[in-house]
Amino acid sequence: MAEPQCRSCQRCLTGRYQSCRNRTIGHGVTPVKVAPGLWGGLSEYLYMSPGAILHPIDKSLPAELAVMFNPIGAGVRWACHLGQIGLGDTVLVLGAGQRGLAAVIAARAVGAGTIIVTGLASDAHKLALAREFGADHTIVVDETDTVQQVTDLTDGQLADVTLELTPMAVAPVTTRAMRFSFL
Repeated sequence: MAEPQCRSCQRCLTGRYQSCRNRTIGHGVTPVKVAPGLWGGLSEYLYMSPGAILHPIDKSLPAELAVMFNPIGAGVRWACHLGQIGLGDTVLVLGAGQRGLAAVIAARAVGAGTIIVTGLASDAHKLALAREFGADHTIVVDETDTVQQVTDLTDGQLADVTLELTPMAVAPVTTRAMRFSFL
């Protein structure tokens, strides 16, 4: 049986097991053709391999809040730990999904100076939430030139930290929208 992570490489040993290069499966993303086929993703039952890492949640926590551990934890990890957002930083969050919104909350909590969030026109409700949670500006990427808009909003300084939180989307990587992340 495949293991989700090897638990022996440098990444696993330093707590970054999500990026283990020896990882062969991932709960919620592994196809059902991989035995035993119960890897999550709207399943009633979920197979947990012997090497799976579980994080218990206090039973007194309502289920509606408990399910937010993953996006909020990811937002904090990506914004604060990996992104190392600091006081006054300009932060660009690509994607207004649940993890992007959680990153906005985390960035605001650690004192980011300016927070810019991108999304599609169909994400108008998510962009509104981003503003409610602390984003200073939102950009509708299918209606404007994202790079130009970020350049204008930052007086040419661009972002100190860019968080790419558009899973499975190829446009942020294949278009000009990502150009400024590499400057």
